[in-house]
Amino acid sequence: MCQVQELLERAIGGGYLHCTEWMKISAALTTPTHALMRRAEWQVLVNRLLVETSVARGWRYVPRFTALEHLGAHPEAARPIVESVDALLRDHYTQVLIDPVALLSRIPFTQASTVLYRHLTDPCGERVLHATLIGWGLRSASCRLSTDVRQRLADVAGAVLTDRTVSAATRSAAADLIAALRPLGGLTLAAPVRRQLDVEFRAMVATRSRVPEDTAGLVVGNLVNAVSSGLRVVHDEDPVLPHVLAAALFSSSVERKVNAGLLLAATPLKALVADALARTLGERTAMGTAVAEGMVDLLGVTGDHRHRGALETVLADPQTPDGVAARAAMSLGHLPGRTPSALWLSALDRCTASAVQRAVLYGAGMTADVDLLDIVAAAPERDSSVREGARWWRREELRDQVSMQLGEISRP
Repeated sequence: MCQVQELLERAIGGGYLHCTEWMKISAALTTPTHALMRRAEWQVLVNRLLVETSVARGWRYVPRFTALEHLGAHPEAARPIVESVDALLRDHYTQVLIDPVALLSRIPFTQASTVLYRHLTDPCGERVLHATLIGWGLRSASCRLSTDVRQRLADVAGAVLTDRTVSAATRSAAADLIAALRPLGGLTLAAPVRRQLDVEFRAMVATRSRVPEDTAGLVVGNLVNAVSSGLRVVHDEDPVLPHVLAAALFSSSVERKVNAGLLLAATPLKALVADALARTLGERTAMGTAVAEGMVDLLGVTGDHRHRGALETVLADPQTPDGVAARAAMSLGHLPGRTPSALWLSALDRCTASAVQRAVLYGAGMTADVDLLDIVAAAPERDSSVREGARWWRREELRDQVSMQLGEISRP
C-alpha cells in the first residue's frame, strides 16, 4: 500500500510515471480495499491519464489505455472519465477523438451511454459524428442493448447513411453500425436505407480488399527476404513472420493490424523490418496506394530516428496521395527526432485535405515542434480550424506530457 500511495502522490502531483506504473495504480484502485480518494483527486488522476494516453507512442499506449479501461469499470472513476470525455467531444477543435470515444464505449454505466448517444444525435461536427458511430459499434459488441435502443441507433445511422452531404467515411461508419446491430434481429429499416446499405457493402468490399492476394503475397515475400538477408545467422525459415507482416500491413481489422505491428516492434526483428520498409518505400513508383499506406503505418510503429527521412520523402512528394501523406505525417509523430518546420509548412500549403492538415498538426504536436505550431496558430491566411488545431496542441497539459513522453522513449 505504501508503494501505491507513493505512485498516487506522483500521479496527482505531476511527477513522472512509467506507463506500466499506471497498471499498478488502476489495479490498486479497483480492489475492495483500495486507497480512499476525494472526487477532485479522481478528476486530476483521470484527466492526466487521458492526456497521457492521447499522446502515447507504440506499446507505451497499451498499458495506459488498459488502465483507463480498468478505472472505467469503477463507479468512482467512471464519472470523472465520462465528464472528461464529454468535454473533449464538446470542443470543436479537439484533435484526438477515436481513443476517448473507444474508452467511453467500454464504460458499463448508463452515464456513458447517455453521453455517447447525445454526441451521436447532436454532434458538434462531422468528426464527432464519425467517432461516435464507431463508438456505438464498439459498444454494441460489448453491451446488451435493448431492441428499442438498437432501433433508435439504427434510425440515426440510417439517416446518416442516406445523407449525401456527409463524407463517404462517415457513411461507411453508419453502415458498419447498422451491420453490427442487425444480426440480433428486430430492426425495421426503411427501403432507402436498405438500398444504400447494399451500395455501401459493395464499396466496403472493394475498399477493404484493395490489395489483391497475389500482390500482398509478393510484398510480404519481398519484405521477408529483405529481413532474412539482414540476419547474421538464419536457422530455419520463420513460418510466423509472413503471417504477422501480412496482418500488420493489410488486415481490415484495425485492432488486429495494430496488435500485429506492436508484436513486430517487440521482437529482435524490429530494426530489420523497419529498414526493409524504408528501402521499399524509396522504390514505391509501382506501389499501390493501399500498399503504401500499410507500409507507412508499420514504419511508424517499428522505426526509429533513422527512418524519418523515408517518411519525410513520402510527405514531401507532390505525387503522394492524400491518404498516404496523412499517414506519413502521423507516423513521423511516433518516431524520435524532429522534422524541419519548412517541410511541415510545405505539406500544409500543398495538401488542402482536412485529414492531411490534421495529421501534419498531429506530427508537429507529437514531436513538440512549438515553433511550427506558433507559426501556424498566428497565420491569418490559414483556415480557422487549422489555426485552432495548432493552438490545441499548444495547451500546457499537452505540451508537458508530450515533452515527458519524448523523454520516456529513451528509457527502457
